Amino acid sequence: ITGVVVLLIGGKQVLSGNSDFTFGNFIAFILAVFSMLYPLKILTKAYANIRKALVSIERVSEILNRKESIIESKSQLRKSNFHDKIELQEVCFQYDEEKEILKDISFDISKGEKVAIVGSSGSGKTTLVNLLPRMYDVKSGKILIDGTSVKEINLKDLRNLFGIVTQESILFTDSIKNNIGYGTLKPVSQKEIEDAARIAFADEFIDNLPEQYDHFLHPKASNLSGGQKQRLCIARAIVGNPPILIFDEATSSLDTEAERKVQKAIEQATKNRTVIVIAHRLSTVLSSDKIIVLDQGKIVGIGHHEELLKSCERYKTLYEMQFMDK
Repeated sequence: ITGVVVLLIGGKQVLSGNSDFTFGNFIAFILAVFSMLYPLKILTKAYANIRKALVSIERVSEILNRKESIIESKSQLRKSNFHDKIELQEVCFQYDEEKEILKDISFDISKGEKVAIVGSSGSGKTTLVNLLPRMYDVKSGKILIDGTSVKEINLKDLRNLFGIVTQESILFTDSIKNNIGYGTLKPVSQKEIEDAARIAFADEFIDNLPEQYDHFLHPKASNLSGGQKQRLCIARAIVGNPPILIFDEATSSLDTEAERKVQKAIEQATKNRTVIVIAHRLSTVLSSDKIIVLDQGKIVGIGHHEELLKSCERYKTLYEMQFMDK
């Protein structure tokens, strides 16, 4: 449009008998205008990018300048292993002042136990396990590991005790090797990465990839299936050899075939470890040493499957809802 306007006005001036604007002047003017268009376009685009960057800087600065809600004690204790049990004593928690999420939670998890936490959506299951590695601090009560409050344990040491697999498979746009290696702060060898993948049965598909462990993942690992992504997450969770594993509905979003493979990986990964499993599907936790039933932030039952069917009305209802067709 700019070029058309310049041609019309300039042509009129050249053709006018009363004008001192010659054809040579007109050509020089056109060349000058068109030579300025591209730099102006670049400047405009750069300005737009700068405005976008300023918005991003504000958002990043908000995170960087946020005060830490988890405050470490001055006399932190170093801890590299788990020896006896985890104890929760009258634990209460709330995200804000309006609603209490967990109320008077008390139970023990002994070393080597497989403990399942079940309940309807919104009952506080994920919030409860997030309190163990101090993603949040309890509002009242205590959480002890081997008799020591989690608030007194060095935060990095505490979190190194846990390997966590969530419902959503969070993987980075990087190689498979690096994605597994991110599971620990310690340097890991290629053999340790391959061992973790083998335990998680991830080697079954990794070995068939063109570059195997150097294979690069697309954004959100879109070049892998849901089951493959979860098996990579399991490998990442165990690569640092943590003594406690947490599975937060790790199979709930998978189809039957993928769930079977991931469940097989979980069974292999949990050998000789303390395990905490959150599950909607009771079929995956029936063999647990202990099942904890949550309802509206409170424990309404603790025991084995058969015990709970007799003693816990809420568990019985959940069981009948899932198995009545069978």
